[in-house]
Amino acid sequence: MNIKTTLQIFVLLLLLTASGERRFAFADDENEKLEIYKSTLSSDKEPQMRVSAAKQILLSNQQNEALEIIKDVFSSGSAESQQAVLKAIENRNSWEKKLPRQQEYINILIDFLCSSDAAMAQRGAESLSGFDYSQYSEQLKEKLLSEKTGKKGKLNILHTISLNLTKKKAVEAMIAALDLKDREIAKKAAEILQGWAPEEDNSKVWEDYIKELKEKSPEQIIENKLTAQNKTIKELQSYSDRLKNELLDTLNRLYDTTEKTEQRVSLIIEKLESPNFNVRLWAVGKAEQWRSNAEVPNKIKEKLKTLISDEKTQVRKATAELMVYLAESNPSQELYTQLQRETNPEAKLAQFEALTESCYFGLLQSSEVKVEPEVRVFALNTAKKMIQNGNRTEVLSAVESIRKLLDRNGISEDQTREYFTAILKKYQSAVTEDQDFASEILKRSAGLFAQNAHYRSIAVKLFEPALSQTLSSKNGKLLGAAVSCLEVISKSDLLQKIRSSELYNRSEQILAKSLQTASQAGNEKDIKWIESKINQMPEQAADTLKSIMKRTDGNVSDTVVSHLQSYDMPEKKKVELLEAAMQKNNLSIESFKTAANAFYSRDMHQQAASCYRKIMGGDSLSPQQQNRALNVFAAVKDYSGFSDVLKMVISRKDFTKDSQAHKLTLSLLNDKEISKEDKAGFLKKITSIPATGKPEWKKFLDSLAPEPEKKKQEKQPKNESKAAEKPAETKEKQK
Repeated sequence: MNIKTTLQIFVLLLLLTASGERRFAFADDENEKLEIYKSTLSSDKEPQMRVSAAKQILLSNQQNEALEIIKDVFSSGSAESQQAVLKAIENRNSWEKKLPRQQEYINILIDFLCSSDAAMAQRGAESLSGFDYSQYSEQLKEKLLSEKTGKKGKLNILHTISLNLTKKKAVEAMIAALDLKDREIAKKAAEILQGWAPEEDNSKVWEDYIKELKEKSPEQIIENKLTAQNKTIKELQSYSDRLKNELLDTLNRLYDTTEKTEQRVSLIIEKLESPNFNVRLWAVGKAEQWRSNAEVPNKIKEKLKTLISDEKTQVRKATAELMVYLAESNPSQELYTQLQRETNPEAKLAQFEALTESCYFGLLQSSEVKVEPEVRVFALNTAKKMIQNGNRTEVLSAVESIRKLLDRNGISEDQTREYFTAILKKYQSAVTEDQDFASEILKRSAGLFAQNAHYRSIAVKLFEPALSQTLSSKNGKLLGAAVSCLEVISKSDLLQKIRSSELYNRSEQILAKSLQTASQAGNEKDIKWIESKINQMPEQAADTLKSIMKRTDGNVSDTVVSHLQSYDMPEKKKVELLEAAMQKNNLSIESFKTAANAFYSRDMHQQAASCYRKIMGGDSLSPQQQNRALNVFAAVKDYSGFSDVLKMVISRKDFTKDSQAHKLTLSLLNDKEISKEDKAGFLKKITSIPATGKPEWKKFLDSLAPEPEKKKQEKQPKNESKAAEKPAETKEKQK
């Protein structure tokens, strides 16, 4: 494991200890915890959270279930999930306890090596190399020599063995590969061995060695070479590692004891120029550590640019990975130059991603960084080539790069169409070979199409036919990605397909997406199928109906209100639908009557009163409705509405002195909260109601009327005399 990786793991573990693992602490049951970890590993957007979840799964007490989860990740999980597990295994030496059932996890990693692409296999090989080679040497050799292992798997195994050539069994396995029938594999093994052989100027020595391989056994060859070197490879490696560790320990102590910022900056810059690549790598790691806590000083940024073209692949890769986060320093020109001559795939991908970020930063309106147009075009064309010829990791990175690089104007429509077409062709080939990969392409493409209407118009023409064919797929991931992509480029087209193909019946995930789309762009054509799905997703279906009601005329609201009693949904959602219906000016009187009854039965008097006002404005109230309306208007203290209904009630034959109308009227008049003005107005209104043929009502009204005017006049002199007496009394007191 290189020093860059070690530093990254150390920083990441600190972050996880501080915050990441807290989210898992609230589940008491071990199985419940595993489900939380599994969900986080598969879907969390933060890489460090995925790594933390992977660690918890690997250390779980439920090892049978944990093994199954890890197997699923490597057989059908996303690249991000696989990388998280590999990263966690790399970090295992820093864990508080040992990884249980190591051999079984080693077996899973070896199987993964035999089926993954080169980039992921290299990560897997690094994770595997953390275990003792003796634990898996025989299995690797067996897989390497087996006819059942494909070419891709054998190349990955050769790479893994090459990381352990300090071990005798590794060299034996590499020599055995020279006799494989597949000459490409045998040639690759010879090239690796050539790099391992003792350094000698005379190339003929190596030719003799290859000849010697044919005449002697592997054991004799290895023994002879080791003896000739006077020291075993293991001793040499141990000695080299010890010197390296001592050097790095010394540097760390020196850095930690340096307190002043200026001195630390000077130390990092000095070591970035070291002739020893391990020291340069250490300095890059310190710059990365600095970035995690504060702004990297400009002096360090400028010096890091010079390492983009370092002679050592590890340094170039580590520097490029750091430059992804230092786009403001504008390393675009250095990355542009190095990317054109880079030969290492991993370093090239890191440089490409750093160049993408640099160009993207330069395209921001607020940015002071200016990137040359040809650099941006070069990055886009590199992305197109990666999409056409790259592995899974490179393709997905390239699609994301195109999304960022097309985020601003400046690229012609013809060029844009070329990039879209490259993505489409890769998607079409992936659909037949790896549908999970195809779904990942669509997910990233959706983000690209969503950037503006112009891109969506291009995407509709290019992608719509292919996406329409995908809607018949039985692969849940692919179908979901296709629906999401169609939703971005044309919601109306997606809705037509939802209706015609009944996509809402495919799965709960697609149903949820269908309801979401209908909520945003649906109309009266969608009401029927939405109603049929209320039992499955009542709340989301109710919200969708409410959104459609707000956008459409009263006819849709009439339909919903008339069907409301049959809906199996929470009462709260039914009320929301009724309230939405009442906002429509052209809602039918029948719907208002239905709504009034519903609100009345739920004691929602204010809403019921609004409905009764609407009904009274366009139709008459039945006796039952009149009685309810009186109760409602009395409850909300609507004197005008109460008086209007009261007028209807007293004209009925069943009206009596002891009716509910009398009681409600008296309760309103005796209500202490009613102001004198409101009470007077109410009294005036009800006394103006004709009482013809209703002696009881007339008698009741007479009892409410003010005293006759003459009685007031009779009382007036007394009042005046009392008032006249008061001044006299006052004068007497003053005397």
